[in-house]
Amino acid sequence: MTSDAALPRPGRFRAGLIALAAVPVIQAIWMLTAPRGFYDDFPGLGRSWLPPVSVYDEHLSRDVGAAQLGLAVVLIAAAVLLERRVVQVALIAFLAASVPHAVYHLTTTGSYGTVDNVLSLGGFLAQVALAAWLLSQTRTHRSVSWPASTPSRPPRAARSRG
Repeated sequence: MTSDAALPRPGRFRAGLIALAAVPVIQAIWMLTAPRGFYDDFPGLGRSWLPPVSVYDEHLSRDVGAAQLGLAVVLIAAAVLLERRVVQVALIAFLAASVPHAVYHLTTTGSYGTVDNVLSLGGFLAQVALAAWLLSQTRTHRSVSWPASTPSRPPRAARSRG
């Protein structure tokens, strides 16, 4: 299905990309439809992580929700297309958004208790690790060696002309 090298174990990539897209999808829907509710109640289950670190800003919440929606679209498109380069771009985009966010939270743990820090940081690190691992699996391993006696090897002059 791809014009470039096929991905090994495409089901694994599809599942990983969908797993990575799940959080941005949920956050985007929540931020865009109920920005104040997101601020007051994120991540849910009786926990509230935003009021201790910031003031409510509807514009910022909607902007971040829109960015999360865009990231989710890229991840889902990669999961559907499963083209190596598209998958790589989606994973790099995910890491570009997630690593600085995770670093911020790793360096500012004073606003939360131990349980909330473990849950927050554990979630970030799991997502970053999954994305980095998937990205590492997209590399192609094309080591073609042409023995001198192989008749299908292009002549030296033809190879140098490109």
